Amino acid sequence: MAQSRLLLRVVLLAVLTAGPLSGVLAQQGGDIDALIEQLSDDQPAKRVAAARALGARKDLKALNPLCLTRRDPNRKVRLAAAEALGQLGDPRACPYLMEFYYYHGSPPYLRNTMLAMRVLGQIGGERAARALIQDLRRECHVVHGVVLDGLARQAASALTQAGEEATPALLEGLQDKDPTVRVICASALERLAPEAAVPGLIEALQDPSADVRIVAVRALGDIAAPEAAAPIVARVSDDTSMHFRLAAASTVRALGEAAVKPLTDALRAGNPQSQVWAAETLGDLGQAEAAGDLVAALSAKRSELRAAAAEALGKLDVKTAEQKLAALTEDPSEWVRTQAFRALGQIQAQATDVVAKGLQDPDRLVRCAAAEALAQVAGPAAPLVRALEDTDARVQRSAALALGKLKAPEAVEPLAILLRGRDETVVAAAAEALGQIATPPAVEALAAHVRDRQATARRPAAEALGRTGDLAAARSLMAEALQGDAIHLRELLRVCLASMGAPAIPLAQELIANNDEQFQELGAAALADMACREAMAALLDSVDRKLPDSARGQIMQGLQHHAAAFVPELLNGLKHERPGPRQAAAAALRRLRAEDVLDAYAEALKDPDVAYRRQVVNLLAQRREPEAVQPLIAALDDEDVAVKVRAIHALGQLKDKAAIEPIAKLYPNSTGDLRWACLCGLGELGDPRVAPELLQIMKGNASDEVREDAAGLLGKCGDAKVVPDLVAAVEDPALRAAALYSLGQIGTPEALAVLFDKLKNEHDPHFQVMVAALGESRSSQAADWLVAYYLEDNDHHRNAGTVEYALGRLGEHALEATVRLLNDREADLRLAAAKSMVQCEGSRALGRLMTATRFGDDALDEFALDCLAQWEARERLRMVTQMALAHDSAAVRAKAARVAVQLDRDRAERAFRAASQSEDPGRAAAGAEALQAAGLEQA
Repeated sequence: MAQSRLLLRVVLLAVLTAGPLSGVLAQQGGDIDALIEQLSDDQPAKRVAAARALGARKDLKALNPLCLTRRDPNRKVRLAAAEALGQLGDPRACPYLMEFYYYHGSPPYLRNTMLAMRVLGQIGGERAARALIQDLRRECHVVHGVVLDGLARQAASALTQAGEEATPALLEGLQDKDPTVRVICASALERLAPEAAVPGLIEALQDPSADVRIVAVRALGDIAAPEAAAPIVARVSDDTSMHFRLAAASTVRALGEAAVKPLTDALRAGNPQSQVWAAETLGDLGQAEAAGDLVAALSAKRSELRAAAAEALGKLDVKTAEQKLAALTEDPSEWVRTQAFRALGQIQAQATDVVAKGLQDPDRLVRCAAAEALAQVAGPAAPLVRALEDTDARVQRSAALALGKLKAPEAVEPLAILLRGRDETVVAAAAEALGQIATPPAVEALAAHVRDRQATARRPAAEALGRTGDLAAARSLMAEALQGDAIHLRELLRVCLASMGAPAIPLAQELIANNDEQFQELGAAALADMACREAMAALLDSVDRKLPDSARGQIMQGLQHHAAAFVPELLNGLKHERPGPRQAAAAALRRLRAEDVLDAYAEALKDPDVAYRRQVVNLLAQRREPEAVQPLIAALDDEDVAVKVRAIHALGQLKDKAAIEPIAKLYPNSTGDLRWACLCGLGELGDPRVAPELLQIMKGNASDEVREDAAGLLGKCGDAKVVPDLVAAVEDPALRAAALYSLGQIGTPEALAVLFDKLKNEHDPHFQVMVAALGESRSSQAADWLVAYYLEDNDHHRNAGTVEYALGRLGEHALEATVRLLNDREADLRLAAAKSMVQCEGSRALGRLMTATRFGDDALDEFALDCLAQWEARERLRMVTQMALAHDSAAVRAKAARVAVQLDRDRAERAFRAASQSEDPGRAAAGAEALQAAGLEQA
């Protein structure tokens, strides 16, 4: 106990002696010369604060002094100075930047390289890019696998951030001997897409690395350089990489007309591989001027080229090719014949007899293509009716669907016979065809099939019956389904009504009006399945009727399921005369994505109905999404005070600084509720201009509730001048909690000193409030105090949750302090630290958390795995697979293997298989074990 109290006193002494000067200088900016002098202070905390303040000031006078701190013995000082140089953005710092991360021969940690790359990207320009590439060149040869992949992503991102001025350095990087450097430089050029890079990227098409060639061809597509078309097409002739050909096809399609001549040249004189690729690409390009060369290619010796040319001509709808395509229907190659029939269908050929003859072809795929083409060319139905008796189910299905498209009434009886078959796909196709024909005999055949308990594919038949739109048949089916012994028809009735849509709404409403709960649920479900505006209106109208929970649930589910497609109907629902439909419409709108609804909200705010506008602004406020900021700012111009007040409160909660000035314009001339709303909104947004009036309210004669609100808002304003007044307010019982929390939010040394003093009394009723306030202070001293409190030998369990929350809120500022808890012998403290860390800043916190796996604490490791399961895919997969292959505990290894498969099955399997084939016996055994634990077959 005595030792823990001594530790607490040491922390407090550090805050009260070292903190004030550094904090004041950091907050107020300080004098440049004083800050530069402080870089040489004996205390590292002061040097860190000075470096951060100099970065914030962005005064180039600090450039040389900050560069000199690269030799500071304290790593935190060097990191802060490097970040400050990034803020200054002067390229003269680039040659020295890596020295900030490597000091006195420290090992070249990958994390240091990635941090340096980020700062270099922030500085930008050619000089930063050259330094970055140099760092990348040094690191590439010592890292492999996913580590190299992470380094590559960071480097490409930083090089992109460096801007177009980095283009010369990136072009030089394309000549580097390391293929990874070349890939990353090409990737950065792809993102930047500068026109000046075109010659270099064209040259990179000859790179020995397929990865470089692929990125280069994609970059040329992004730049849309027409002069790149010919080199790309020429390269395809020699390239054996399938991925390159796919990327090249995508780029050539983007280049459009400029690619036609190179492609036609390749089609005439290229090698066999490039000829086929050129024909396929010309078809996708949609340029009719290539038709002549494609028609000539129909006579090529190679069947692959004839098939590709036929497919392309069909896509281009070249009707003049009909005669040659018809000739190809006799080609020896079944694939050529298939493509010929498909092309004849696409160009809607006149030679229907040729197409019909294809139904006698010995190959089933050719017969299927002929059936599909016969429907497209509107050919005779008789050959298709005969094809319904084909021995192959695929051909039967194709013929049935073609007859449906032709709406051939003579096919009803043969299709009805086909309904009696056992192949569900054929029966479903026959049902769909009968639904399209929709003559009375077709409807009768479908209805009989739906009623037949022994029949297959009854659901597709019910859908087809609904699509006929025959209300009498649906009513007859409903009458039968309502009988006590016809339970088997009820789900089919729902399918039929839903498929029929708006005409069936009265039938669904009759079911809802029934006294039987099952029928009410059936009607609500059918209505909910209908995707039409009339059904949405009917659903809203049914919301507040006396219905069982099951039926009401179907109605709400239907509203939410179709909400994105019927936003205007839901917005109209906000004007409904009854409150139930209004609430249901609002609930459905709240569940929509921002991009689906915000434009509609913005339009609705122009409606003349004041009550409607109030509801819309309430919905915007409830969304809590950044995209809602602009519509809410627009609502500040509304003539109704209530609309303005609700919009201001919502903007304050969103914490978007863009709202400060629009609210500030209302503030001077506002009165009553609007003025108080402006004060609250600006206070929430951290605008110090309202601090004097808030202070006046806090000290005035308003109600305790209003004074407490004012005290709470003072902390959010962040004005250090109000600290003495808040200290005085701590003694007022009505203001004590709000004042203490505000002191934490302001976070100056003076404010924290008050909190530390009050926190000596653990029995203070506001103890948890003060602990939570420390979490808002953005202070590493607060983190030290919280960790010291956790390590004390006292009964702190009742405050444990609040302490963990506060440490998590401190984020970056608490990370180093919380790591100390991970080293504690007590498992519960390590787990508490882990819970705090995962609230911090993602990758860095979890990276530190993963270092805790060396303690052999299975509970902590499993918690880390649970955290990783919710993190960014590729990086978390690296960590999880590492645990699956290297952890000491077999249980943790097994769980990690299962989590890895859940995250990305293919990548995890590749990693485990690669490990199982390692020459290292231990790693090979770990890989085999991971494959087994994850349920993957060992190759």
